[in-house]
Amino acid sequence: MKKKFFHLTAKAVGEGFRRWYGAGKPGAGGRLKVGLALGGGGARGIAHIGVLKVLEAAGIPVDVVTGASMGGFIAAAYAAGKSPAELEALALRFANPLQLMRLMDPSPFTRGFLQGKRVREFLETLIGPHTTFADTRIPLALTAVDLPRGQLVVLRDGSLVDAVMATSALPGLWPPVERDDMELVDGGLLNNVPVDVARQLGADVVIAVRVAPAFPRPDRVLFNIPLLPQFGDHFYQSVLILSDALTNHQMAEMRPEVVLSPRLSDAVWLLGFDRAAESLAAGELAAIQALDKIKRVTGR
Repeated sequence: MKKKFFHLTAKAVGEGFRRWYGAGKPGAGGRLKVGLALGGGGARGIAHIGVLKVLEAAGIPVDVVTGASMGGFIAAAYAAGKSPAELEALALRFANPLQLMRLMDPSPFTRGFLQGKRVREFLETLIGPHTTFADTRIPLALTAVDLPRGQLVVLRDGSLVDAVMATSALPGLWPPVERDDMELVDGGLLNNVPVDVARQLGADVVIAVRVAPAFPRPDRVLFNIPLLPQFGDHFYQSVLILSDALTNHQMAEMRPEVVLSPRLSDAVWLLGFDRAAESLAAGELAAIQALDKIKRVTGR
């Protein structure tokens, strides 16, 4: 028992030493593995594509990728083989409200505003109806929440389309995704920037990208979602405040080597896809400004 305790303690100490003093210094086994943790934030997640563009142009490899909600969608599409250029073109396409409306299928039921069938069909066209996690070009994991149990679930196997639908299922938007005996909804509720999951996939260095609004805020701003009564705005902002507080706590514990927080306008909200170009540019700028640090900690 004593030997086992010492082994675990030494391992923990060694990991802490490597993270604090050894970042950017590949050992004899080769270069450090780079992980990317992409956070949720609705249309604000388009900024993730700008980050990917800069990393690709700078020759920074992404060895593993994780995500929640919109970050989960971007992570899955990238891991499935879509290039940053393809994702950029897709984002700009959906800046046209008419294109976005084609995904809308209002639900006659009470489990969500949308049925989600058109979103699923779009995902099947984008990444393939039968694509699984085993088919991705780099390791991928997405977070979701089992709603009845209030428990975080890390998705690493099975249907990729099901996983993206689950991690993006903001309660009230479309129904939970049923898997085994679980009802899965938006992973951003409990782990919106899954840095710890990237480390579980083997990342030595993690670049975390936060796109959700930060609190407290200097101004009195509600997000004024069209067609939503004011109490809906209040509810949505309350969820954002809780998520931000939880994410701050998790970031302090997980200590990613790099944290990117693209500066996004308050006009870019849950469905603010019409400002896609602005979000892309914000992601690019955040990555460019941090590029020297990224190169240093990744040993490039």
